[in-house]
Amino acid sequence: MSGVPRAINDITSEWLTSVMADTVGGSQVTLGDIAPLEGSTSFQGNLVRAHIDAGAGNPASAVVKMVPENEGLRGIGRQLGIYAREAAFYLTVGAESGIRQPACYGVAIDTETGDSTIVLEDLSALRTGNQIAGFSLSEAERTIDQYATLHARWWDSPRLASLEWLPPWNLPAMVAYLPQAFQQQAWPACAALFADTFGDEENRLGALLGEQVAPLMNLIGTGPVTLVHGDARHDNLMFPDDDATAPYMVDWQYVASGRGIVDIAYYLSQSGDPAVVAPVERDLVARYHAALAAQGVSGYGWDDCWADYRKLALYSLVYPIFTSALIDPAVAEQKRALGVILSRGFDAARRLKSTDLL
Repeated sequence: MSGVPRAINDITSEWLTSVMADTVGGSQVTLGDIAPLEGSTSFQGNLVRAHIDAGAGNPASAVVKMVPENEGLRGIGRQLGIYAREAAFYLTVGAESGIRQPACYGVAIDTETGDSTIVLEDLSALRTGNQIAGFSLSEAERTIDQYATLHARWWDSPRLASLEWLPPWNLPAMVAYLPQAFQQQAWPACAALFADTFGDEENRLGALLGEQVAPLMNLIGTGPVTLVHGDARHDNLMFPDDDATAPYMVDWQYVASGRGIVDIAYYLSQSGDPAVVAPVERDLVARYHAALAAQGVSGYGWDDCWADYRKLALYSLVYPIFTSALIDPAVAEQKRALGVILSRGFDAARRLKSTDLL
């Protein structure tokens, strides 16, 4: 059976048997209880947890990731090509990425729309990071180490150019579109939404960022490049219940080729409370740089790494500024959460004096 489920009722035993054939060795998969994954919220995905019976030695449960049910959100994802991109990641390089991630049990892709449905290892027993609550120092260190391993493995790899599904960060179409959309739509909408909290400094930085989106995209897309996660939020990490084990990385819809430090800048500037980040920020970036060197990366000096980090802390505000167009302003919690993230981002840009380098 072929097809791409887009709603929970579309997932059947027959479909799972077909899409998981390689994982279960051709065994019949019988679907048991299935329900939305508790606590999972995503603008760009619809996650459900399925109990399954595929015989001894095979998974007893799985998480099925579908496209959003919301037509508007689904349309945005299709325009960006993120559903097919994540599926291609798991099908081609996921298993050799070098870091912890959920095992992929099967993928279905609609070649006409670019929609995908992915069957993944059930990690729901682990603790999901919470971007608003923020990370601890131990969590940040373990996450930095994982990003360094991912980036070092793919550092300036010739294979990146051979992956036709993998866009460079400075894809010409995006460099043409994103700065204009930022200046004409995203930033005015964000500034209006937070007019009650933004001051002169936030408005100055937002306007300046609009002028720098294209140059910074080109910086990220220019060598040295590697495989970057592209959505380095604490929400996209799953932690075992201890203080030593590396987290699993999930949600690869925005994977791309670019400067690895963009993942670090986004993660540290917006997923941690400034009171936690600021005293150890330079040390954490140095930890990343040292881990790259320890894994064979050369030619990327500390001064360049630190300067890139400072610049891209400002660029990372692009993410929440665009997100302001996706939230429902009538839902106070959505605005409050986005306000926390924006506040952290602006604080980082001021703290790091990002504009001095532009």
